Amino acid sequence: MLNHLFYHSLTRKYVTAFGNLFNDIVIRRVDASKNQIQSMTVPITYAPKQKWLYIVSQDPDNRNVGILLPRMSFEMTSMAIDPTRKLNPIHKNLKVSDDKNKLWNQFVPVPYTVNWELNIMSKNTDDACQIVEQILPFFNDDFNFTMNLIPEIDKRWDIRINLLSSNLQDAYDGDFNARRLMMWTLNFEMKCWYFGPVQKTGVIKRIQVDFHAVPGSGKVEGDDLLTPVNSRLVITPGLTANGTPTTNSSESIDYRNINADDDYGFCEDIFSFNDGRRYNPISGEDVL
Repeated sequence: MLNHLFYHSLTRKYVTAFGNLFNDIVIRRVDASKNQIQSMTVPITYAPKQKWLYIVSQDPDNRNVGILLPRMSFEMTSMAIDPTRKLNPIHKNLKVSDDKNKLWNQFVPVPYTVNWELNIMSKNTDDACQIVEQILPFFNDDFNFTMNLIPEIDKRWDIRINLLSSNLQDAYDGDFNARRLMMWTLNFEMKCWYFGPVQKTGVIKRIQVDFHAVPGSGKVEGDDLLTPVNSRLVITPGLTANGTPTTNSSESIDYRNINADDDYGFCEDIFSFNDGRRYNPISGEDVL
């Protein structure tokens, strides 16, 4: 029904961006004299926490998959449209294409709020506290970063992430020999944008506005054309032969030879008519 085949990989980009925020967290372990005895980067994986809880709860002797704690996992939990950030739907993003007489164009995006869950798993308190303390200070209000979501348009968009809540679960059940698991769950929301298809369109290089002393019928069939033109406003780009922008059309080169990415000015020419001319929009000519 929509008749548009396009894919910008936006959800994949958001997943990658969210995970990259936490992929360089390092913890250090020290001895009683505060000497460092171990340093490690905390691994992060896109997976639901139930998966890791199941693996950790298995008997280590019968477990087929080895798991190293501490570690982190994250997942997208929900998505909803955000009407508070909605833009005018008829506005477009534009960029000059490889063809100088064509523009890439795309309607403004639709705002969505995407919710995420970040899980931090550890077998001791100090490791978990180190990880959490390296995250919380950056979300005093919200965290912002910029992404080039649509390379064809080459327009940067600010993405905002808010920390909504943080919860601690200490799963220390059973006897003293049982494996301990501390889990922090941090909930975030990301202010995302989803874009429609990118298309090529021609560049408008000439605008003509005709003024009529007496309103016409608006029909253009046969001889029933608009009433005579009283005056006309023509707007075109202006660029001299040496590449200087100008507002004087007599000094400008032919507007058809001016490219969309040139540094041009705007020429406004006003013409008056008293010979009863009428403009035929079908032929593009003035007729008597």
